[in-house]
Amino acid sequence: MHAPTPEASTLPQAPAAPRAARARLLTVLACGLIVLVMAAAAALIGNLKQRALASKSRELTNLAMVLSEETERAFQALEGAQQDIADRIKERGGATPEAFDRLARGAEIFQLLEAKADSLTYVDALSVMDRDGRLLNFSRSRQVPRASVAARDYFQALRGDPAMDTYLSLPARNPSSGKWTLYLARKVRDAQGEMLGLLVGSMRVEYFEQFYEQIKAGDQTAIAMFRTDGRLLAGHPLRPDAIGRRLVALREGDHGLPVLHDGLAVETASAIDGVPRLAAAALQATYPVAMEVSVPMATVTASWRGDAWAIGAGAALLSLIIALCLVLGRRQIRTQYEIARAAYDMARCDTVTGLPNRLMFTEALTRRLAAPGEGQTAVMLIDLDAFKDVNEGLGHAVGDQALTTVAQRIRAAVAPEDLVARVGGDEFAVVRHPSDAAAAGALAGAIIAAVAQPWFVRNYRIAMDASVGITLFPNQGRDTGELLNNAEMALLCAKAEGRGQWRIFEAQMAQEQAMRRAAEKALRDALDTDGFELHFQPLVNTGSAQLEGFEALLRWREPGLGQLGASQLIAVAEETGLIVPLGKWVLETACAQAAAWPGEVRVAVNVSAWQFRSGELMDQVRGALRAANLPAERLELEITETVLLQNTAYIHATLDELRAMGVRIALDDFGTGYSSLLYLRRFPADRIKIDMAFVADVCTNAESARIVQAIVNLGHSLGMQTTGEGVESQAQWDQLRQAGCTEIQGYFVGRPCPPGEIRVYFEKYGVASAES
Repeated sequence: MHAPTPEASTLPQAPAAPRAARARLLTVLACGLIVLVMAAAAALIGNLKQRALASKSRELTNLAMVLSEETERAFQALEGAQQDIADRIKERGGATPEAFDRLARGAEIFQLLEAKADSLTYVDALSVMDRDGRLLNFSRSRQVPRASVAARDYFQALRGDPAMDTYLSLPARNPSSGKWTLYLARKVRDAQGEMLGLLVGSMRVEYFEQFYEQIKAGDQTAIAMFRTDGRLLAGHPLRPDAIGRRLVALREGDHGLPVLHDGLAVETASAIDGVPRLAAAALQATYPVAMEVSVPMATVTASWRGDAWAIGAGAALLSLIIALCLVLGRRQIRTQYEIARAAYDMARCDTVTGLPNRLMFTEALTRRLAAPGEGQTAVMLIDLDAFKDVNEGLGHAVGDQALTTVAQRIRAAVAPEDLVARVGGDEFAVVRHPSDAAAAGALAGAIIAAVAQPWFVRNYRIAMDASVGITLFPNQGRDTGELLNNAEMALLCAKAEGRGQWRIFEAQMAQEQAMRRAAEKALRDALDTDGFELHFQPLVNTGSAQLEGFEALLRWREPGLGQLGASQLIAVAEETGLIVPLGKWVLETACAQAAAWPGEVRVAVNVSAWQFRSGELMDQVRGALRAANLPAERLELEITETVLLQNTAYIHATLDELRAMGVRIALDDFGTGYSSLLYLRRFPADRIKIDMAFVADVCTNAESARIVQAIVNLGHSLGMQTTGEGVESQAQWDQLRQAGCTEIQGYFVGRPCPPGEIRVYFEKYGVASAES
């Protein structure tokens, strides 16, 4: 469907200035624009380069600092273990060389060496040496080999410098494994400061190499650990022939080596392969160690060169366009007309789906009604149920893809000559001519079925339903406004009946809408006049048949409207925004009631996604628990998977804070919506509630039984309890118990009852009431 061609009178008129003057003006403007475009492109390219270098410099500097801190903590942990061993020897009286040697050889020190070495994954072994470098004890074996480290660099350094306490050696081949090893040696002194012996920890260079490989920021990122004398200790990627070599310096002019700049990122030539790199370094405060993180400059520049080429090409193209516009000035009138026509079409086209928008739809419908021909015309409004949860929970990009998919499915379900449009955020419209009620209903059913088929967007499983409202011209409306209003009323009635329904407009729908408005008013009045009550349904342990708790269920009996169902009540509350104060009342009332129960009985309260979005949930929970003096461990909040779709930092923090308080979290109606192992990993719940749709035929349907067993197994593997909902027979109880389900709920174990009748369940399940 295309927008109609605008009348010629609406097109912009050519200016009345003389042609020559207009040409000169266009020439000046075009040349000025070209200069401006090229200057702006040059400035933008320069800015891109500086931003890329600054961004990568910050990234490398931060990573170098983090790695320096992590490596320093590893050394400190090893040195702390050595200090513990030294303290133990001194506590046992090892204050003289002879006593030190004797105690250091003992079984107690061996066990301590072994325990300390096992607790530090990067440590290969811990050893004790006497003051002459002879091996006294060894964490690997109680049978100490005859060995001496007197020739090692760390022994020579500590023995030769009375003031030195610790020494980090150069990498050396481990005699037993043949692998590169770092040695951190610590001097043990007597009371006069004289050397009694050494404690030596050997660290696997391979450990640091693997650690750096895991956390490096990209395939071409190089990470190196240097001693402050410039010698390479470890890194990734690691060239064996470079280990121990002096490759860098800490100040300019030091043998012409590349210089490490603490806390800065600089462009330098790699000491290993000569490749120009952007390198950042961080020096440790405690040990003579520096970390360097670098990436090839080609990698840094690649991040902005592509954009630079695109900007340059765009600037050149724009300059060419300006020049062509100057040359083609004589076609100005035609160009203005085409621009006006394009703007006219864009104002009538939905940019997400490519369908006509509401403006174009109403114009096209009005034209069609003006010449209806034979037969009736069907006007349908289609609303996507739960689209808001997808759009807000998974992001607008996923929401736009979902809308595009729905548009394609609707377009495929209708005839080529039918009009399809997107007339609102999650609302579509279809016009079919000719049509009657039966044909319109069949088409609505086909659209609902097409939309309901699940699909995947960015690894998310999307499943949503559509509701359809239908009106027929001319019998159910004489103009566009009346038809759309009646279709809207039919749509609201379809949504009130549940997801995936369609309704054709009937005269009494206006009365139903009035009743819905009355229900909204009654709901507001009930909040002001204490018109609600809670009923409680028991939760029973599957194995022991003991009462575990009750789920609080909201009931509202309004004399003028009768008793509304829970789904109707919540729907009205969410539509009007009253769900937040209503949820607060439910929390406070349920906690107050539970405070009068025996201490081991919990209360479960349903919380909707709207309450999370309000930002008031944490204060409401704290207030309800404090007012009732109820321990947080006795409150369980049941959330649906739509809450997990609200993938925001606030939702994450709220769930974590609730669990930290001790409040239990149950995932309600599991398996019926957007269930995903990813959600269970990100939001670990305490309990999974198996939807009654699976429990209802668990004894007769093998597929339902397998689904229930899979959910129970999933809960067990994640450390979560499971509750089967809607249990109505002993056979279902037995089946759930055999599957390993920990708890059940349903009419078989107890119907919901008002607070005054709860004592019956206490007596039935042998629970002593709080009053007794």
